[in-house]
Amino acid sequence: MGIDPDRPTRYADHTKVNEILDEVTNAMQIRIAQLYARGLGTLDQILGPLDESFSSFSVRVAREVAWENGVALVDAGTGPGQAAIGSRIDKDTKVLANLILRPNVKVPWIIEAARSAEQVLGWMDVIKV
Repeated sequence: MGIDPDRPTRYADHTKVNEILDEVTNAMQIRIAQLYARGLGTLDQILGPLDESFSSFSVRVAREVAWENGVALVDAGTGPGQAAIGSRIDKDTKVLANLILRPNVKVPWIIEAARSAEQVLGWMDVIKV
């Protein structure tokens, strides 16, 4: 495993995994709903193909960023350059985690819509097994 030698071939393999993940996304969602949160199956039906498209897009972006970070680390070699890239990756990860954990205050209607859906659907009852 690694990026080198033959980086273009390894990248092609890396992106081929995206295609495979695209093909199994719906099946994975169904299985996760069966095992952990049956209400997610209902949500999946309501959203139609939208949630699969969003999941596939998110996975592709995350995998591309992972590839680019891996390339940057390998190309930096060892020493201060690699440490600086590692520090940037850590910082970027913390920023993303904070964005995920913090409500979107710039578009408050999204939060209100989610709260309304939770109340109407009895969200905690919906996602419980």
